[in-house]
Amino acid sequence: PDLRTRTALLWRMAARSAPELPDPAALQEIAGHVPGNVRLLEGAMTRVVALASVLSEPITTPLVRKALKPGESEMPAPSQSGLRTT
Repeated sequence: PDLRTRTALLWRMAARSAPELPDPAALQEIAGHVPGNVRLLEGAMTRVVALASVLSEPITTPLVRKALKPGESEMPAPSQSGLRTT
């Protein structure tokens, strides 16, 4: 979907899942970060809402950037020290 449609979808998602409606610029930031399909958009919104909840902060543009920062959600590589080689 185009940017306008993604932003409208995010408004609907925010109305359902966020305790308070976020700043419109924050939703546009999410829409700009996620140009893919609706599932990716829902995942991004879920991530932002979860981070806002954990930090007890409102959904703002800086929070969106923090939540959607590349590499932030990746799990650390497992330690190789405990593995045996055969």
